[in-house]
Amino acid sequence: YFSMAPKDNPVVLKTQEFSERFGSSGGLNLIMVKADLKDPDVIEEIYNMEERMRSDSRISGCGVTFTSIADVVKKLNLGELPKDPTRLQIIYTLLEDKIEMMVDEDFSETLINVNIPVGLSMEQQREVVLAINSIIENTSIPGGKIYPITGTTAINVAINDLLFEQQIRSLFISILLVFATLIIIFRSSLYAFLTIVPIMFVLLLEPGILVSMGISLSVVTISIASIIVGTGVDYGVHVTKRYLEGIEEGLNKEKAMEEAIEKTGLSLVEAASTTIAGLISVYFVNVPALQEFMKVVISMIALSLLGAVFFMPALYRLKGI
Repeated sequence: YFSMAPKDNPVVLKTQEFSERFGSSGGLNLIMVKADLKDPDVIEEIYNMEERMRSDSRISGCGVTFTSIADVVKKLNLGELPKDPTRLQIIYTLLEDKIEMMVDEDFSETLINVNIPVGLSMEQQREVVLAINSIIENTSIPGGKIYPITGTTAINVAINDLLFEQQIRSLFISILLVFATLIIIFRSSLYAFLTIVPIMFVLLLEPGILVSMGISLSVVTISIASIIVGTGVDYGVHVTKRYLEGIEEGLNKEKAMEEAIEKTGLSLVEAASTTIAGLISVYFVNVPALQEFMKVVISMIALSLLGAVFFMPALYRLKGI
């Protein structure tokens, strides 16, 4: 959500600073362990699991920290984990109300607090969640069970993955719907195909655009593809329509395409220019995600225009239509 926050905003900057200095994630992330917490072996295994997480570069490299009942017990026991159940019970008695937020009343369940810094990219959040869950799956608690991490970050990753999957599906649906519409307009699947090919070419270039601009792939950036399918195809529609009108007027194929570009090219450039000019205003909105969105949209609109004016005539000539 920080990508949607205003850049250089004092509140945002302070939140990021506090996260870096104190390890606060700004959201709740927990790992639940269900086992007999009065058993020293359980406490030891919880601590060992935490240590494996702390030593994993995928997790520690992102500044993730952990706090559990095992950490508290070890600290109170002079840096050592108790081996004797009686000593462990004495420590619990000394802690009393200080651990009531970490364990339940009968010491059968505990929560491990996971502090994940704010400002991590979605890819980093996903890597952290997957790494933590991988270690959890490979950890065996004596007579108990460890549940996967849950909380703000885990939910964000799950929602993002779901939206990403749905967006890819909607992209294919939008392409099919646009193709069907073009068939109705031109009454020909061939002309519909030739009109939509430049847009497909532009969509294939989107990953290159993102890499060249240093923008990560996200639900926002991938949604641009569906937008371009609907808006960018207009340029090709005008060219094909004018080309078919030239054919009906008795012009040969090359002359018909030449006049189509000559008579519609300038209008298409003007239309694209006004659209780009309007989008440039978004750049002055001090929100990084919107600025990235604007840059990708402008690039793909420009490529859609170039595809209609240059790629389509070459495609028609190649096909000998």
